[in-house]
Amino acid sequence: MSTAFDEKIMRQLLALSMSEQGRTLPNPMVAAAVVQEGVIIATGVHQKSGEAHAEVLALAAAGNLSKGATVYVTLEPCTHMGKTPPCVDALIQAGVREVVFAMEDPNPQVQERSAEEALSNAGILVRKGICREEAREYNRVFVTNMTHNRPYITLKSAISKDMKIAEAPQKLTQITGPVANEDVHKLRRSCDGILVGIGTILIDNPRLNCRLTETESSQDNPRPIIIDPDLRLSEDALFWTIARRQVRPRTNDEPSSKPIIVTRNKHNSKQATVITWDSPDPISFEWIWKQLYSLGFCHILIEGGQGVTTELLSQGEWDEWVVYQSNQVLGPHGVDLIESSSVSWESISAMPVFKKEPMGTEMKTIYRNSLGVRKR
Repeated sequence: MSTAFDEKIMRQLLALSMSEQGRTLPNPMVAAAVVQEGVIIATGVHQKSGEAHAEVLALAAAGNLSKGATVYVTLEPCTHMGKTPPCVDALIQAGVREVVFAMEDPNPQVQERSAEEALSNAGILVRKGICREEAREYNRVFVTNMTHNRPYITLKSAISKDMKIAEAPQKLTQITGPVANEDVHKLRRSCDGILVGIGTILIDNPRLNCRLTETESSQDNPRPIIIDPDLRLSEDALFWTIARRQVRPRTNDEPSSKPIIVTRNKHNSKQATVITWDSPDPISFEWIWKQLYSLGFCHILIEGGQGVTTELLSQGEWDEWVVYQSNQVLGPHGVDLIESSSVSWESISAMPVFKKEPMGTEMKTIYRNSLGVRKR
């Protein structure tokens, strides 16, 4: 049974874990606290795969005060040897009295031997499920990775009041203002891959990087992924310059700075990793997600134009759709967000809204896909 104090501490830790959003991939975001007699003695936040876990950091910061303490942690402590030793061992060795965690770890390696069993056998009290659903929401990317063996997919769209994405075909049009733009770059920072179609590259020539003041030259740039069936990509595209800089480090052997090109044509490239779709059928996003997951991608942000957005919605291969809508009207000659022959506006308007909030002069709406890819 949880108390108001338990929930207060756990919510504080969940918010604290968000400080490393995107940077811990492929690991989850986790925060922990050592508590003695209702007072937080020390906290720890996991920062990067291969580095110390939150529980270990909190125990180290608390030192001898860990003995007889209660440790709160947002995720079930690990029980297996990975890049770091099992956290349950550190908790046992520290002599803690009780461990309280929010959500069970969906990692199959942890499920083979639960933390509850390991800690209880050592005489440590265990309580679980405090703010469980909130914790799963915070770590929905990790949960999706572990349970579906694929990346979490976020689609982002910027549209006018009359549902247009451009003033005219082939014309670059600024839809959103500075507040929404900053929010988009925060979204980019949380992802390890950013996907667009060749049409977006040819029309907008985007940089596809994260441009926040404190991170513009850091390792927070997601890795570009370009769908280019006929290899029309030019070496002069702006994103190549950004891609040559160091992007977010990967944990597998795949070169971390190389963009991904998805194409129908077999092609050798020193600049990019090429994934070839060897079929006359339309490129399957489900197949793309499998390929990208095998390369270590955990969270893909899609900033496609009409073609990619329409196909993605039609195939149902997405988890979250973030829509920024402005008050400007682009008129009858503007480019529609979707090709209505493939996806109906009725089906879009029927989607349940997960969250809606003002974003400067725009409105930000988040949809969750409860019928498509998330059920597989």
